Amino acid sequence: MNIRTYDDFKAAVTTAVESQGETRCSVARRLEQQGALRAHTVMCLLSTAPVIGRRKPSFDSVLKLADAAGLELTLTPKEHRAE
Repeated sequence: MNIRTYDDFKAAVTTAVESQGETRCSVARRLEQQGALRAHTVMCLLSTAPVIGRRKPSFDSVLKLADAAGLELTLTPKEHRAE
């Protein structure tokens, strides 16, 4: 899947988590128990509520969230297209 925005990333993580029978809350608690990320941070980063001054994740946080959802990030060169 192509992820172009952080909202795309959140939707992909949430969908993957739900397909495994988990919730965002259970993933947040699991990551906190593992010492990877604070549960509150995970809930903020995956929140769908509009928030003024929305938190932006570090790349490390994105990697941890993807891993927790069973996803792998792969970087590929963009195709140059004439538009």
